[in-house]
Amino acid sequence: TIALAPARLDALAGAYRFERGPRIVITREGDALVAQVDGQRAYQLVAESETRFWFRVLAGHSIVFEPGATALHYERDGSSARAVRDR
Repeated sequence: TIALAPARLDALAGAYRFERGPRIVITREGDALVAQVDGQRAYQLVAESETRFWFRVLAGHSIVFEPGATALHYERDGSSARAVRDR
């Protein structure tokens, strides 16, 4: 794991919408990001790099941000779903 500057975390925070489905909202809480899919529980993310984060309590789940945080990929057990930043 690595520590990221608050400004970097803030740049990734926002709402992202899956093509077929709900939004996933990324927020900064202290020195970490938290991910919450609409209607579901929020989970803390741990930084592996500046763009790749894994879920602290969900084995096999991760999020990878595209350059500029215009979209993210939610990866789970070998599959991936893309969500575009909802402006």
